[in-house]
Amino acid sequence: MKLIDFEDVDKGARGVVAEATVKEVAQKINDFFVSRGYKLEEGTMAVAKYGIGNMTMRMLFGAFVKRFQFNIAVEEVAGEIKFAFSKSGSGMSGGLIGMKKTTTEMIKIRDLMKTIFD
Repeated sequence: MKLIDFEDVDKGARGVVAEATVKEVAQKINDFFVSRGYKLEEGTMAVAKYGIGNMTMRMLFGAFVKRFQFNIAVEEVAGEIKFAFSKSGSGMSGGLIGMKKTTTEMIKIRDLMKTIFD
């Protein structure tokens, strides 16, 4: 498994992985999120929403409660395994501080994702 292309985008990232299947890439991304405390909240590993924290508590206590969600899509397109990672929300439930924390977490995960395919 080898990352051959990675592009930062405004709300996440896109990449292309060689020498792997959709299932292998999805599993690698799942393992990455689970190791960081995230859970698969919706979908399958190939089309997933990973989250950490409690939304109800976030709504009640705002930015003082950790809550992040990210979308993952892994697919084969023209013989290439491509993945996309993006924020699932803006973090607005935590106000301006929550929005900043969500963006900071997205950037941290985006930067770490560049290294998981080595």
